[in-house]
Amino acid sequence: MQEVPIVFTTSPTAAQVAASGHGIVVTAPQHCFASGDGVDVENVRGNTAANGAARPIHVIDENSFELVGGIAGNNPWQDGLFARAATFGNKLPSPDPKKSAFTRVALVPNGGAPAQRIYFSLNRKLYRSDDAGFNFKSVATFPSEVLAIVSPANDRLWIGTRSRTSGKAQLPGEVHFSSDGGTKWRTANDGFDQTPGGRTSVSAIAVDPAVGSGMRVAVAYSGYSDTDPQFRTRHVYLTEDGGGTWREIGGTRLATSGNLPDLPALSLAFGPPAVAGGPSALFVAFDAGVLRWKESANSWERVGANLPNVSCQHVLADGATIRIGTYGRSAFELARSTNAKLVVRGNLGFAPTVVGASRRGAAVLHNAGDATLKVTALSLSGGDFSIAAPPDVPFDLAAGEARSIEVVFTPSVAGLRGDELDIQSSAGNFKLSARGDGVAAGGPVRVALTRSLPFGLTPAGTTLDLVARIDNVGFVPSQIGTITLDPAGSNAFSLQAPPALPLMLQPGTGADVTVRYAPPAAVTGAATSTLQVGVGPAATPSATLSCNLTGTASNNAADLLAVILNSLGLGGEPSLVS
Repeated sequence: MQEVPIVFTTSPTAAQVAASGHGIVVTAPQHCFASGDGVDVENVRGNTAANGAARPIHVIDENSFELVGGIAGNNPWQDGLFARAATFGNKLPSPDPKKSAFTRVALVPNGGAPAQRIYFSLNRKLYRSDDAGFNFKSVATFPSEVLAIVSPANDRLWIGTRSRTSGKAQLPGEVHFSSDGGTKWRTANDGFDQTPGGRTSVSAIAVDPAVGSGMRVAVAYSGYSDTDPQFRTRHVYLTEDGGGTWREIGGTRLATSGNLPDLPALSLAFGPPAVAGGPSALFVAFDAGVLRWKESANSWERVGANLPNVSCQHVLADGATIRIGTYGRSAFELARSTNAKLVVRGNLGFAPTVVGASRRGAAVLHNAGDATLKVTALSLSGGDFSIAAPPDVPFDLAAGEARSIEVVFTPSVAGLRGDELDIQSSAGNFKLSARGDGVAAGGPVRVALTRSLPFGLTPAGTTLDLVARIDNVGFVPSQIGTITLDPAGSNAFSLQAPPALPLMLQPGTGADVTVRYAPPAAVTGAATSTLQVGVGPAATPSATLSCNLTGTASNNAADLLAVILNSLGLGGEPSLVS
């Protein structure tokens, strides 16, 4: 029951009620009642005609309501105690305000009428109401906190849970499904896989509304998987048989671009097909934007060229309309202009650069409209900023097309300086600021090296190449005297055409080192080694940098099938990939 204080009542006469059709109005600030509720009004003094049990009301606003039935007052208001009525959430626990809690709410669609079935979770417990939220009952307790609830119909309830610790093992979040409102849950015995393959907590679940059976479902995982995007990052999975089997859709194994980044995936939504007649497009909101899955290519593309670099907390598909809620930067709606629309993205803020050396940055010109955009001019004022290989202008950008413009900063003297990249087009003009700081050569030698190369599960008898990067991040030239592999490491690793030594790196430059993993056909199991880079003369290096190399060779048929399917985008990442 909800009780709120009464601070005033009107006291209309019978004649006034007959003339206006309105009776006593009760003022009870922030009452939260709904029209039609039966409200107990007690201990009103003076205007005692207001008192009564289960009086039906009509809500006027959040602070007042009228007693239905044309009730006239009998005396002026003096004071009162409270109004009381059944309210939402009966039988729900009250969270401890001194403790953090995980709460989620989901409403089951009810056509055009208000939802009658409502789910609420508090930490590990799930509750259900079948009377629009007035009364709840406990229906399930899960091994860990509930983080996602989706129920598109009374016979389809999906739950996603938080990752948890069991003994010394860290277990990922699970997916649970019930077809009877939470009374019975499908398990492995029913052919249901509760662990799609992610390493962290389940953050979101989306059911494709275009598939009437409800069998096409996507699941997202939050946090970081510590998996190189080349091996797919275990953040989004898809089932097309209602959870019997799942496949990771983070991209394609060893793809150089188009794979999901290792960033928290926070929300999912199925939207209109990317291609007419095709399957629903899947949108994912991340900590750094929104991506859309190109199912035909098993790759991902950024959505909304003008969307700021901000954590996108929620993505919602309302028919053909896609809306995005961000953390602190408002809400956005995805809409393409019927005309050409110029959007420029880029960061031309250059790191401190040694006088005479160069750094490069890029500005990407997007046509976010449906008509052809003509770029008529590109210019900088000159000086220390220039366009590398400037394109011939004018040039056209078709609808949805983008083009990168590379800008070079070569300071001639020390100090801060700036410029503007001026872009003129048929859809308007844009200026992008360029800033840089010229510095004199000096200071300590500073060199950075890729920390690790995880080759993952590799069929024995095959080869796989990955690239480590050496960068001079200081302000003086750096000499690389040695590039070797640890002689105590596995001989399955080798260097492929390493840079000639000694290697001189000017400030702001770097070099690639290709490492090959080639496990022999007859050898299986884990292999490790270390790429070692000596900074300074080979005989007297000032520092040795290390990059950890790991790989696992297998001849197991199931493992090899997993690798093949993964390369085709048809399976989860092999279980041994680290």
